Amino acid sequence: MMMKHNEQELIDSAILARFPEENPNPVLLACQEGRIHYANAPAKALLYQHGLCDQDCGKLTKEALSRLIPSIKKSQVIGLQLKDRHYQVFSSQIDEPAASFLFFQEITPQKQYESLLYLTESVIENTIEGIFVTDSEGIIERVNPAFTRITGYSPMEAIGKTPRIFKSNRQDDDFYRHMWAEIREKGYWQGELWNRKRDGHAIPVWQSITAIRNSALHIEKYVAVFHDMSEIKSSQEKLQHQAYHDFLTLLPNRQLFIDRLQQAIASSKRNGSKVAVLLMDLDNFKKINDSLGHHLGDKFLQIIAERLKASCREEDTISRLGGDEFAMINLYINSQNDVIDILERVEEAISQPILLEGHEMIPEASIGVTFFPDDGDNPHSLLQNADLAMYKAKRSERDKYALFNPSLQESAYLRVRLESEMRRALQTDQFKMYYQPQVDAKTDRVIGVEALVRWQQGEEVISPADFIPVAEETGLIFPLGRQIIEMSCREIAEFHQRGYPELSVAVNISGKQFQDATLPGQILEISQSSNLSRGKFHIEITENVAVSDVNSALHMMNELSKQGIGVAIDDFGTGYSSLSYIKRFQAEILKIDKSFIDDLPADKATGAIVQAIISMSHAVGMRVVAEGVETKDQVEYLRNVGCDYIQGFYYSKPLLLHELISRLDKDYILHS
Repeated sequence: MMMKHNEQELIDSAILARFPEENPNPVLLACQEGRIHYANAPAKALLYQHGLCDQDCGKLTKEALSRLIPSIKKSQVIGLQLKDRHYQVFSSQIDEPAASFLFFQEITPQKQYESLLYLTESVIENTIEGIFVTDSEGIIERVNPAFTRITGYSPMEAIGKTPRIFKSNRQDDDFYRHMWAEIREKGYWQGELWNRKRDGHAIPVWQSITAIRNSALHIEKYVAVFHDMSEIKSSQEKLQHQAYHDFLTLLPNRQLFIDRLQQAIASSKRNGSKVAVLLMDLDNFKKINDSLGHHLGDKFLQIIAERLKASCREEDTISRLGGDEFAMINLYINSQNDVIDILERVEEAISQPILLEGHEMIPEASIGVTFFPDDGDNPHSLLQNADLAMYKAKRSERDKYALFNPSLQESAYLRVRLESEMRRALQTDQFKMYYQPQVDAKTDRVIGVEALVRWQQGEEVISPADFIPVAEETGLIFPLGRQIIEMSCREIAEFHQRGYPELSVAVNISGKQFQDATLPGQILEISQSSNLSRGKFHIEITENVAVSDVNSALHMMNELSKQGIGVAIDDFGTGYSSLSYIKRFQAEILKIDKSFIDDLPADKATGAIVQAIISMSHAVGMRVVAEGVETKDQVEYLRNVGCDYIQGFYYSKPLLLHELISRLDKDYILHS
């Protein structure tokens, strides 16, 4: 028996002796001084790979010893990280030699799992999205801080409850049936819903719900993740509003106006009522912008918008289409009288004075009106025809609004054709200059001419009254005006260079040209390049142009005067007729309109007015030209009351340059 027992001990010892060698984990026998008494193959590989022992693996490095000494001396279980691998080191001390067995067990997977758990926990606790976890029955087991921030429910208030505490009643039962059916089928659902917060307010959230299954594929948990969409919804609504409303006045913009007009047309077809479309353009708004600045121009538009809204019925739409253009949709119109009532309210509302930073302005507008179905069957045609009616009102000196009629389309077609022909005429030298002499009332000598443009279209001569308004509407007045100045300067300069006396030339300038800040420089450049003597070029503007914006007119006249360009006030007596304005202007000449001259000398009242104009003009240093003089009696009368110059058919009709030369030749023979 003893022999068998000894044999078994030998076998056990042999097995134990082989244990370190055959152990797949690193095993090391080392003393406190760092001497390695034994290392199995995995230990040698590990120590050598990480530089923890010498080349023969006979001794630990100082770094290795410092990290392993707690385990060697005190048999502590320690953690050891070597690069990206993690180990747990156990020790067992022996007496001979005085050393410790160190057993290395790799725990890298456990460490990675712990790290993942920590990361997950950190994400849950710090994410801005609300998270709650329920059991398979829907009982809330856990919530994160964002959940509390969004819903207002603390963990104690939510845990143990079901998500029914969030129910807002914004979704019906069918919504929830479909949601849970999708979760059961796919294990996942996401979408938008409304949840009720602790304070009772409902908020839109984007939420996902995921079913967590066990190894037997039974649902154990539900995880819900959600975020508050209130700010997103608010931003979307703001962007939606901005897309369909004017940023300055907050009125519906063109896109929304068209959409509502389409709806109004559809409704009108169903109920048989009419729809009225009003298109309104503010008169002289550009002048407000240019003279007072865009900031006051914007305030002006905002005030107009408020007044228009106040004058509208609740069911009507008022829109800013752009710039100074507004439009209105009036529903349930039974007759034109209904619209006229609206027009009168609108006109009364907007025509009240506006005071901005000490500047008083009286708004004026031109309005065009169309009706569905009479004047168009779609938004485009209704607006297009309202535009035609609006321009008819704008051209009228009396009416502030105009109703569309089909003849306006023909007029519009003619204007478009005329514009096209004018563009071609500008390129083909069809515009010709005629000159009407201005005669010294005392000497009967020609002292100057007024340059008058005519459009020579083949055998036909087109009057300025027919094409100048179109030129002003289309902007062609600027290239046409420049061409007129160029031709006048060139022809009169040639006339002077041939030895004829240096007559002055006067050119009519439109209101739009007079507002152009480049006008003085443009005239100077042209007159110099034409070699026209300084002081021989004048512009003529109507008194209405001069007094419509006194400050701007004074500035322009000052700039013209600096360049040696004279100014004459034309058609005096047909507009404001205010000498209180005239005396402030740096104008050299005042021209009395033909309408006053026609009644001379028979009408004593007219004669008294003419004498007063001449006397007051002389008193402020201005010379006077009488226009439209046709009879000898008129000439004698004007000469006797002190008129300086006379212009009219009595002396000469407007002449081409060669005709003017012949006329002057006769004049010289007559006075030689």
